[in-house]
Amino acid sequence: MAFRRRKSGEAEPQEAATLRRLVAEDAPMGVPGIVLQELLSGVRTPQEFDRLVGVMEGFALVVAQREDQDGGPQRPHPLRGPGEWW
Repeated sequence: MAFRRRKSGEAEPQEAATLRRLVAEDAPMGVPGIVLQELLSGVRTPQEFDRLVGVMEGFALVVAQREDQDGGPQRPHPLRGPGEWW
């Protein structure tokens, strides 16, 4: 969302402004590997790819472990009703 193209005159989303502020403050941040892969797979040109790789180099790569994945469906989720798995 922070890196997507906006139409002329379109306001910056609050999430993008927050990310921009955290980067400016040099806050420690990371990006999950699967998210980085998705971001990179969405670029259209080699120039965009190189730019995005350069931008993302400043973020630590967060690699999921098996235990991060196994317990996911069992954790409470605010959009699910009690006892619902999906």
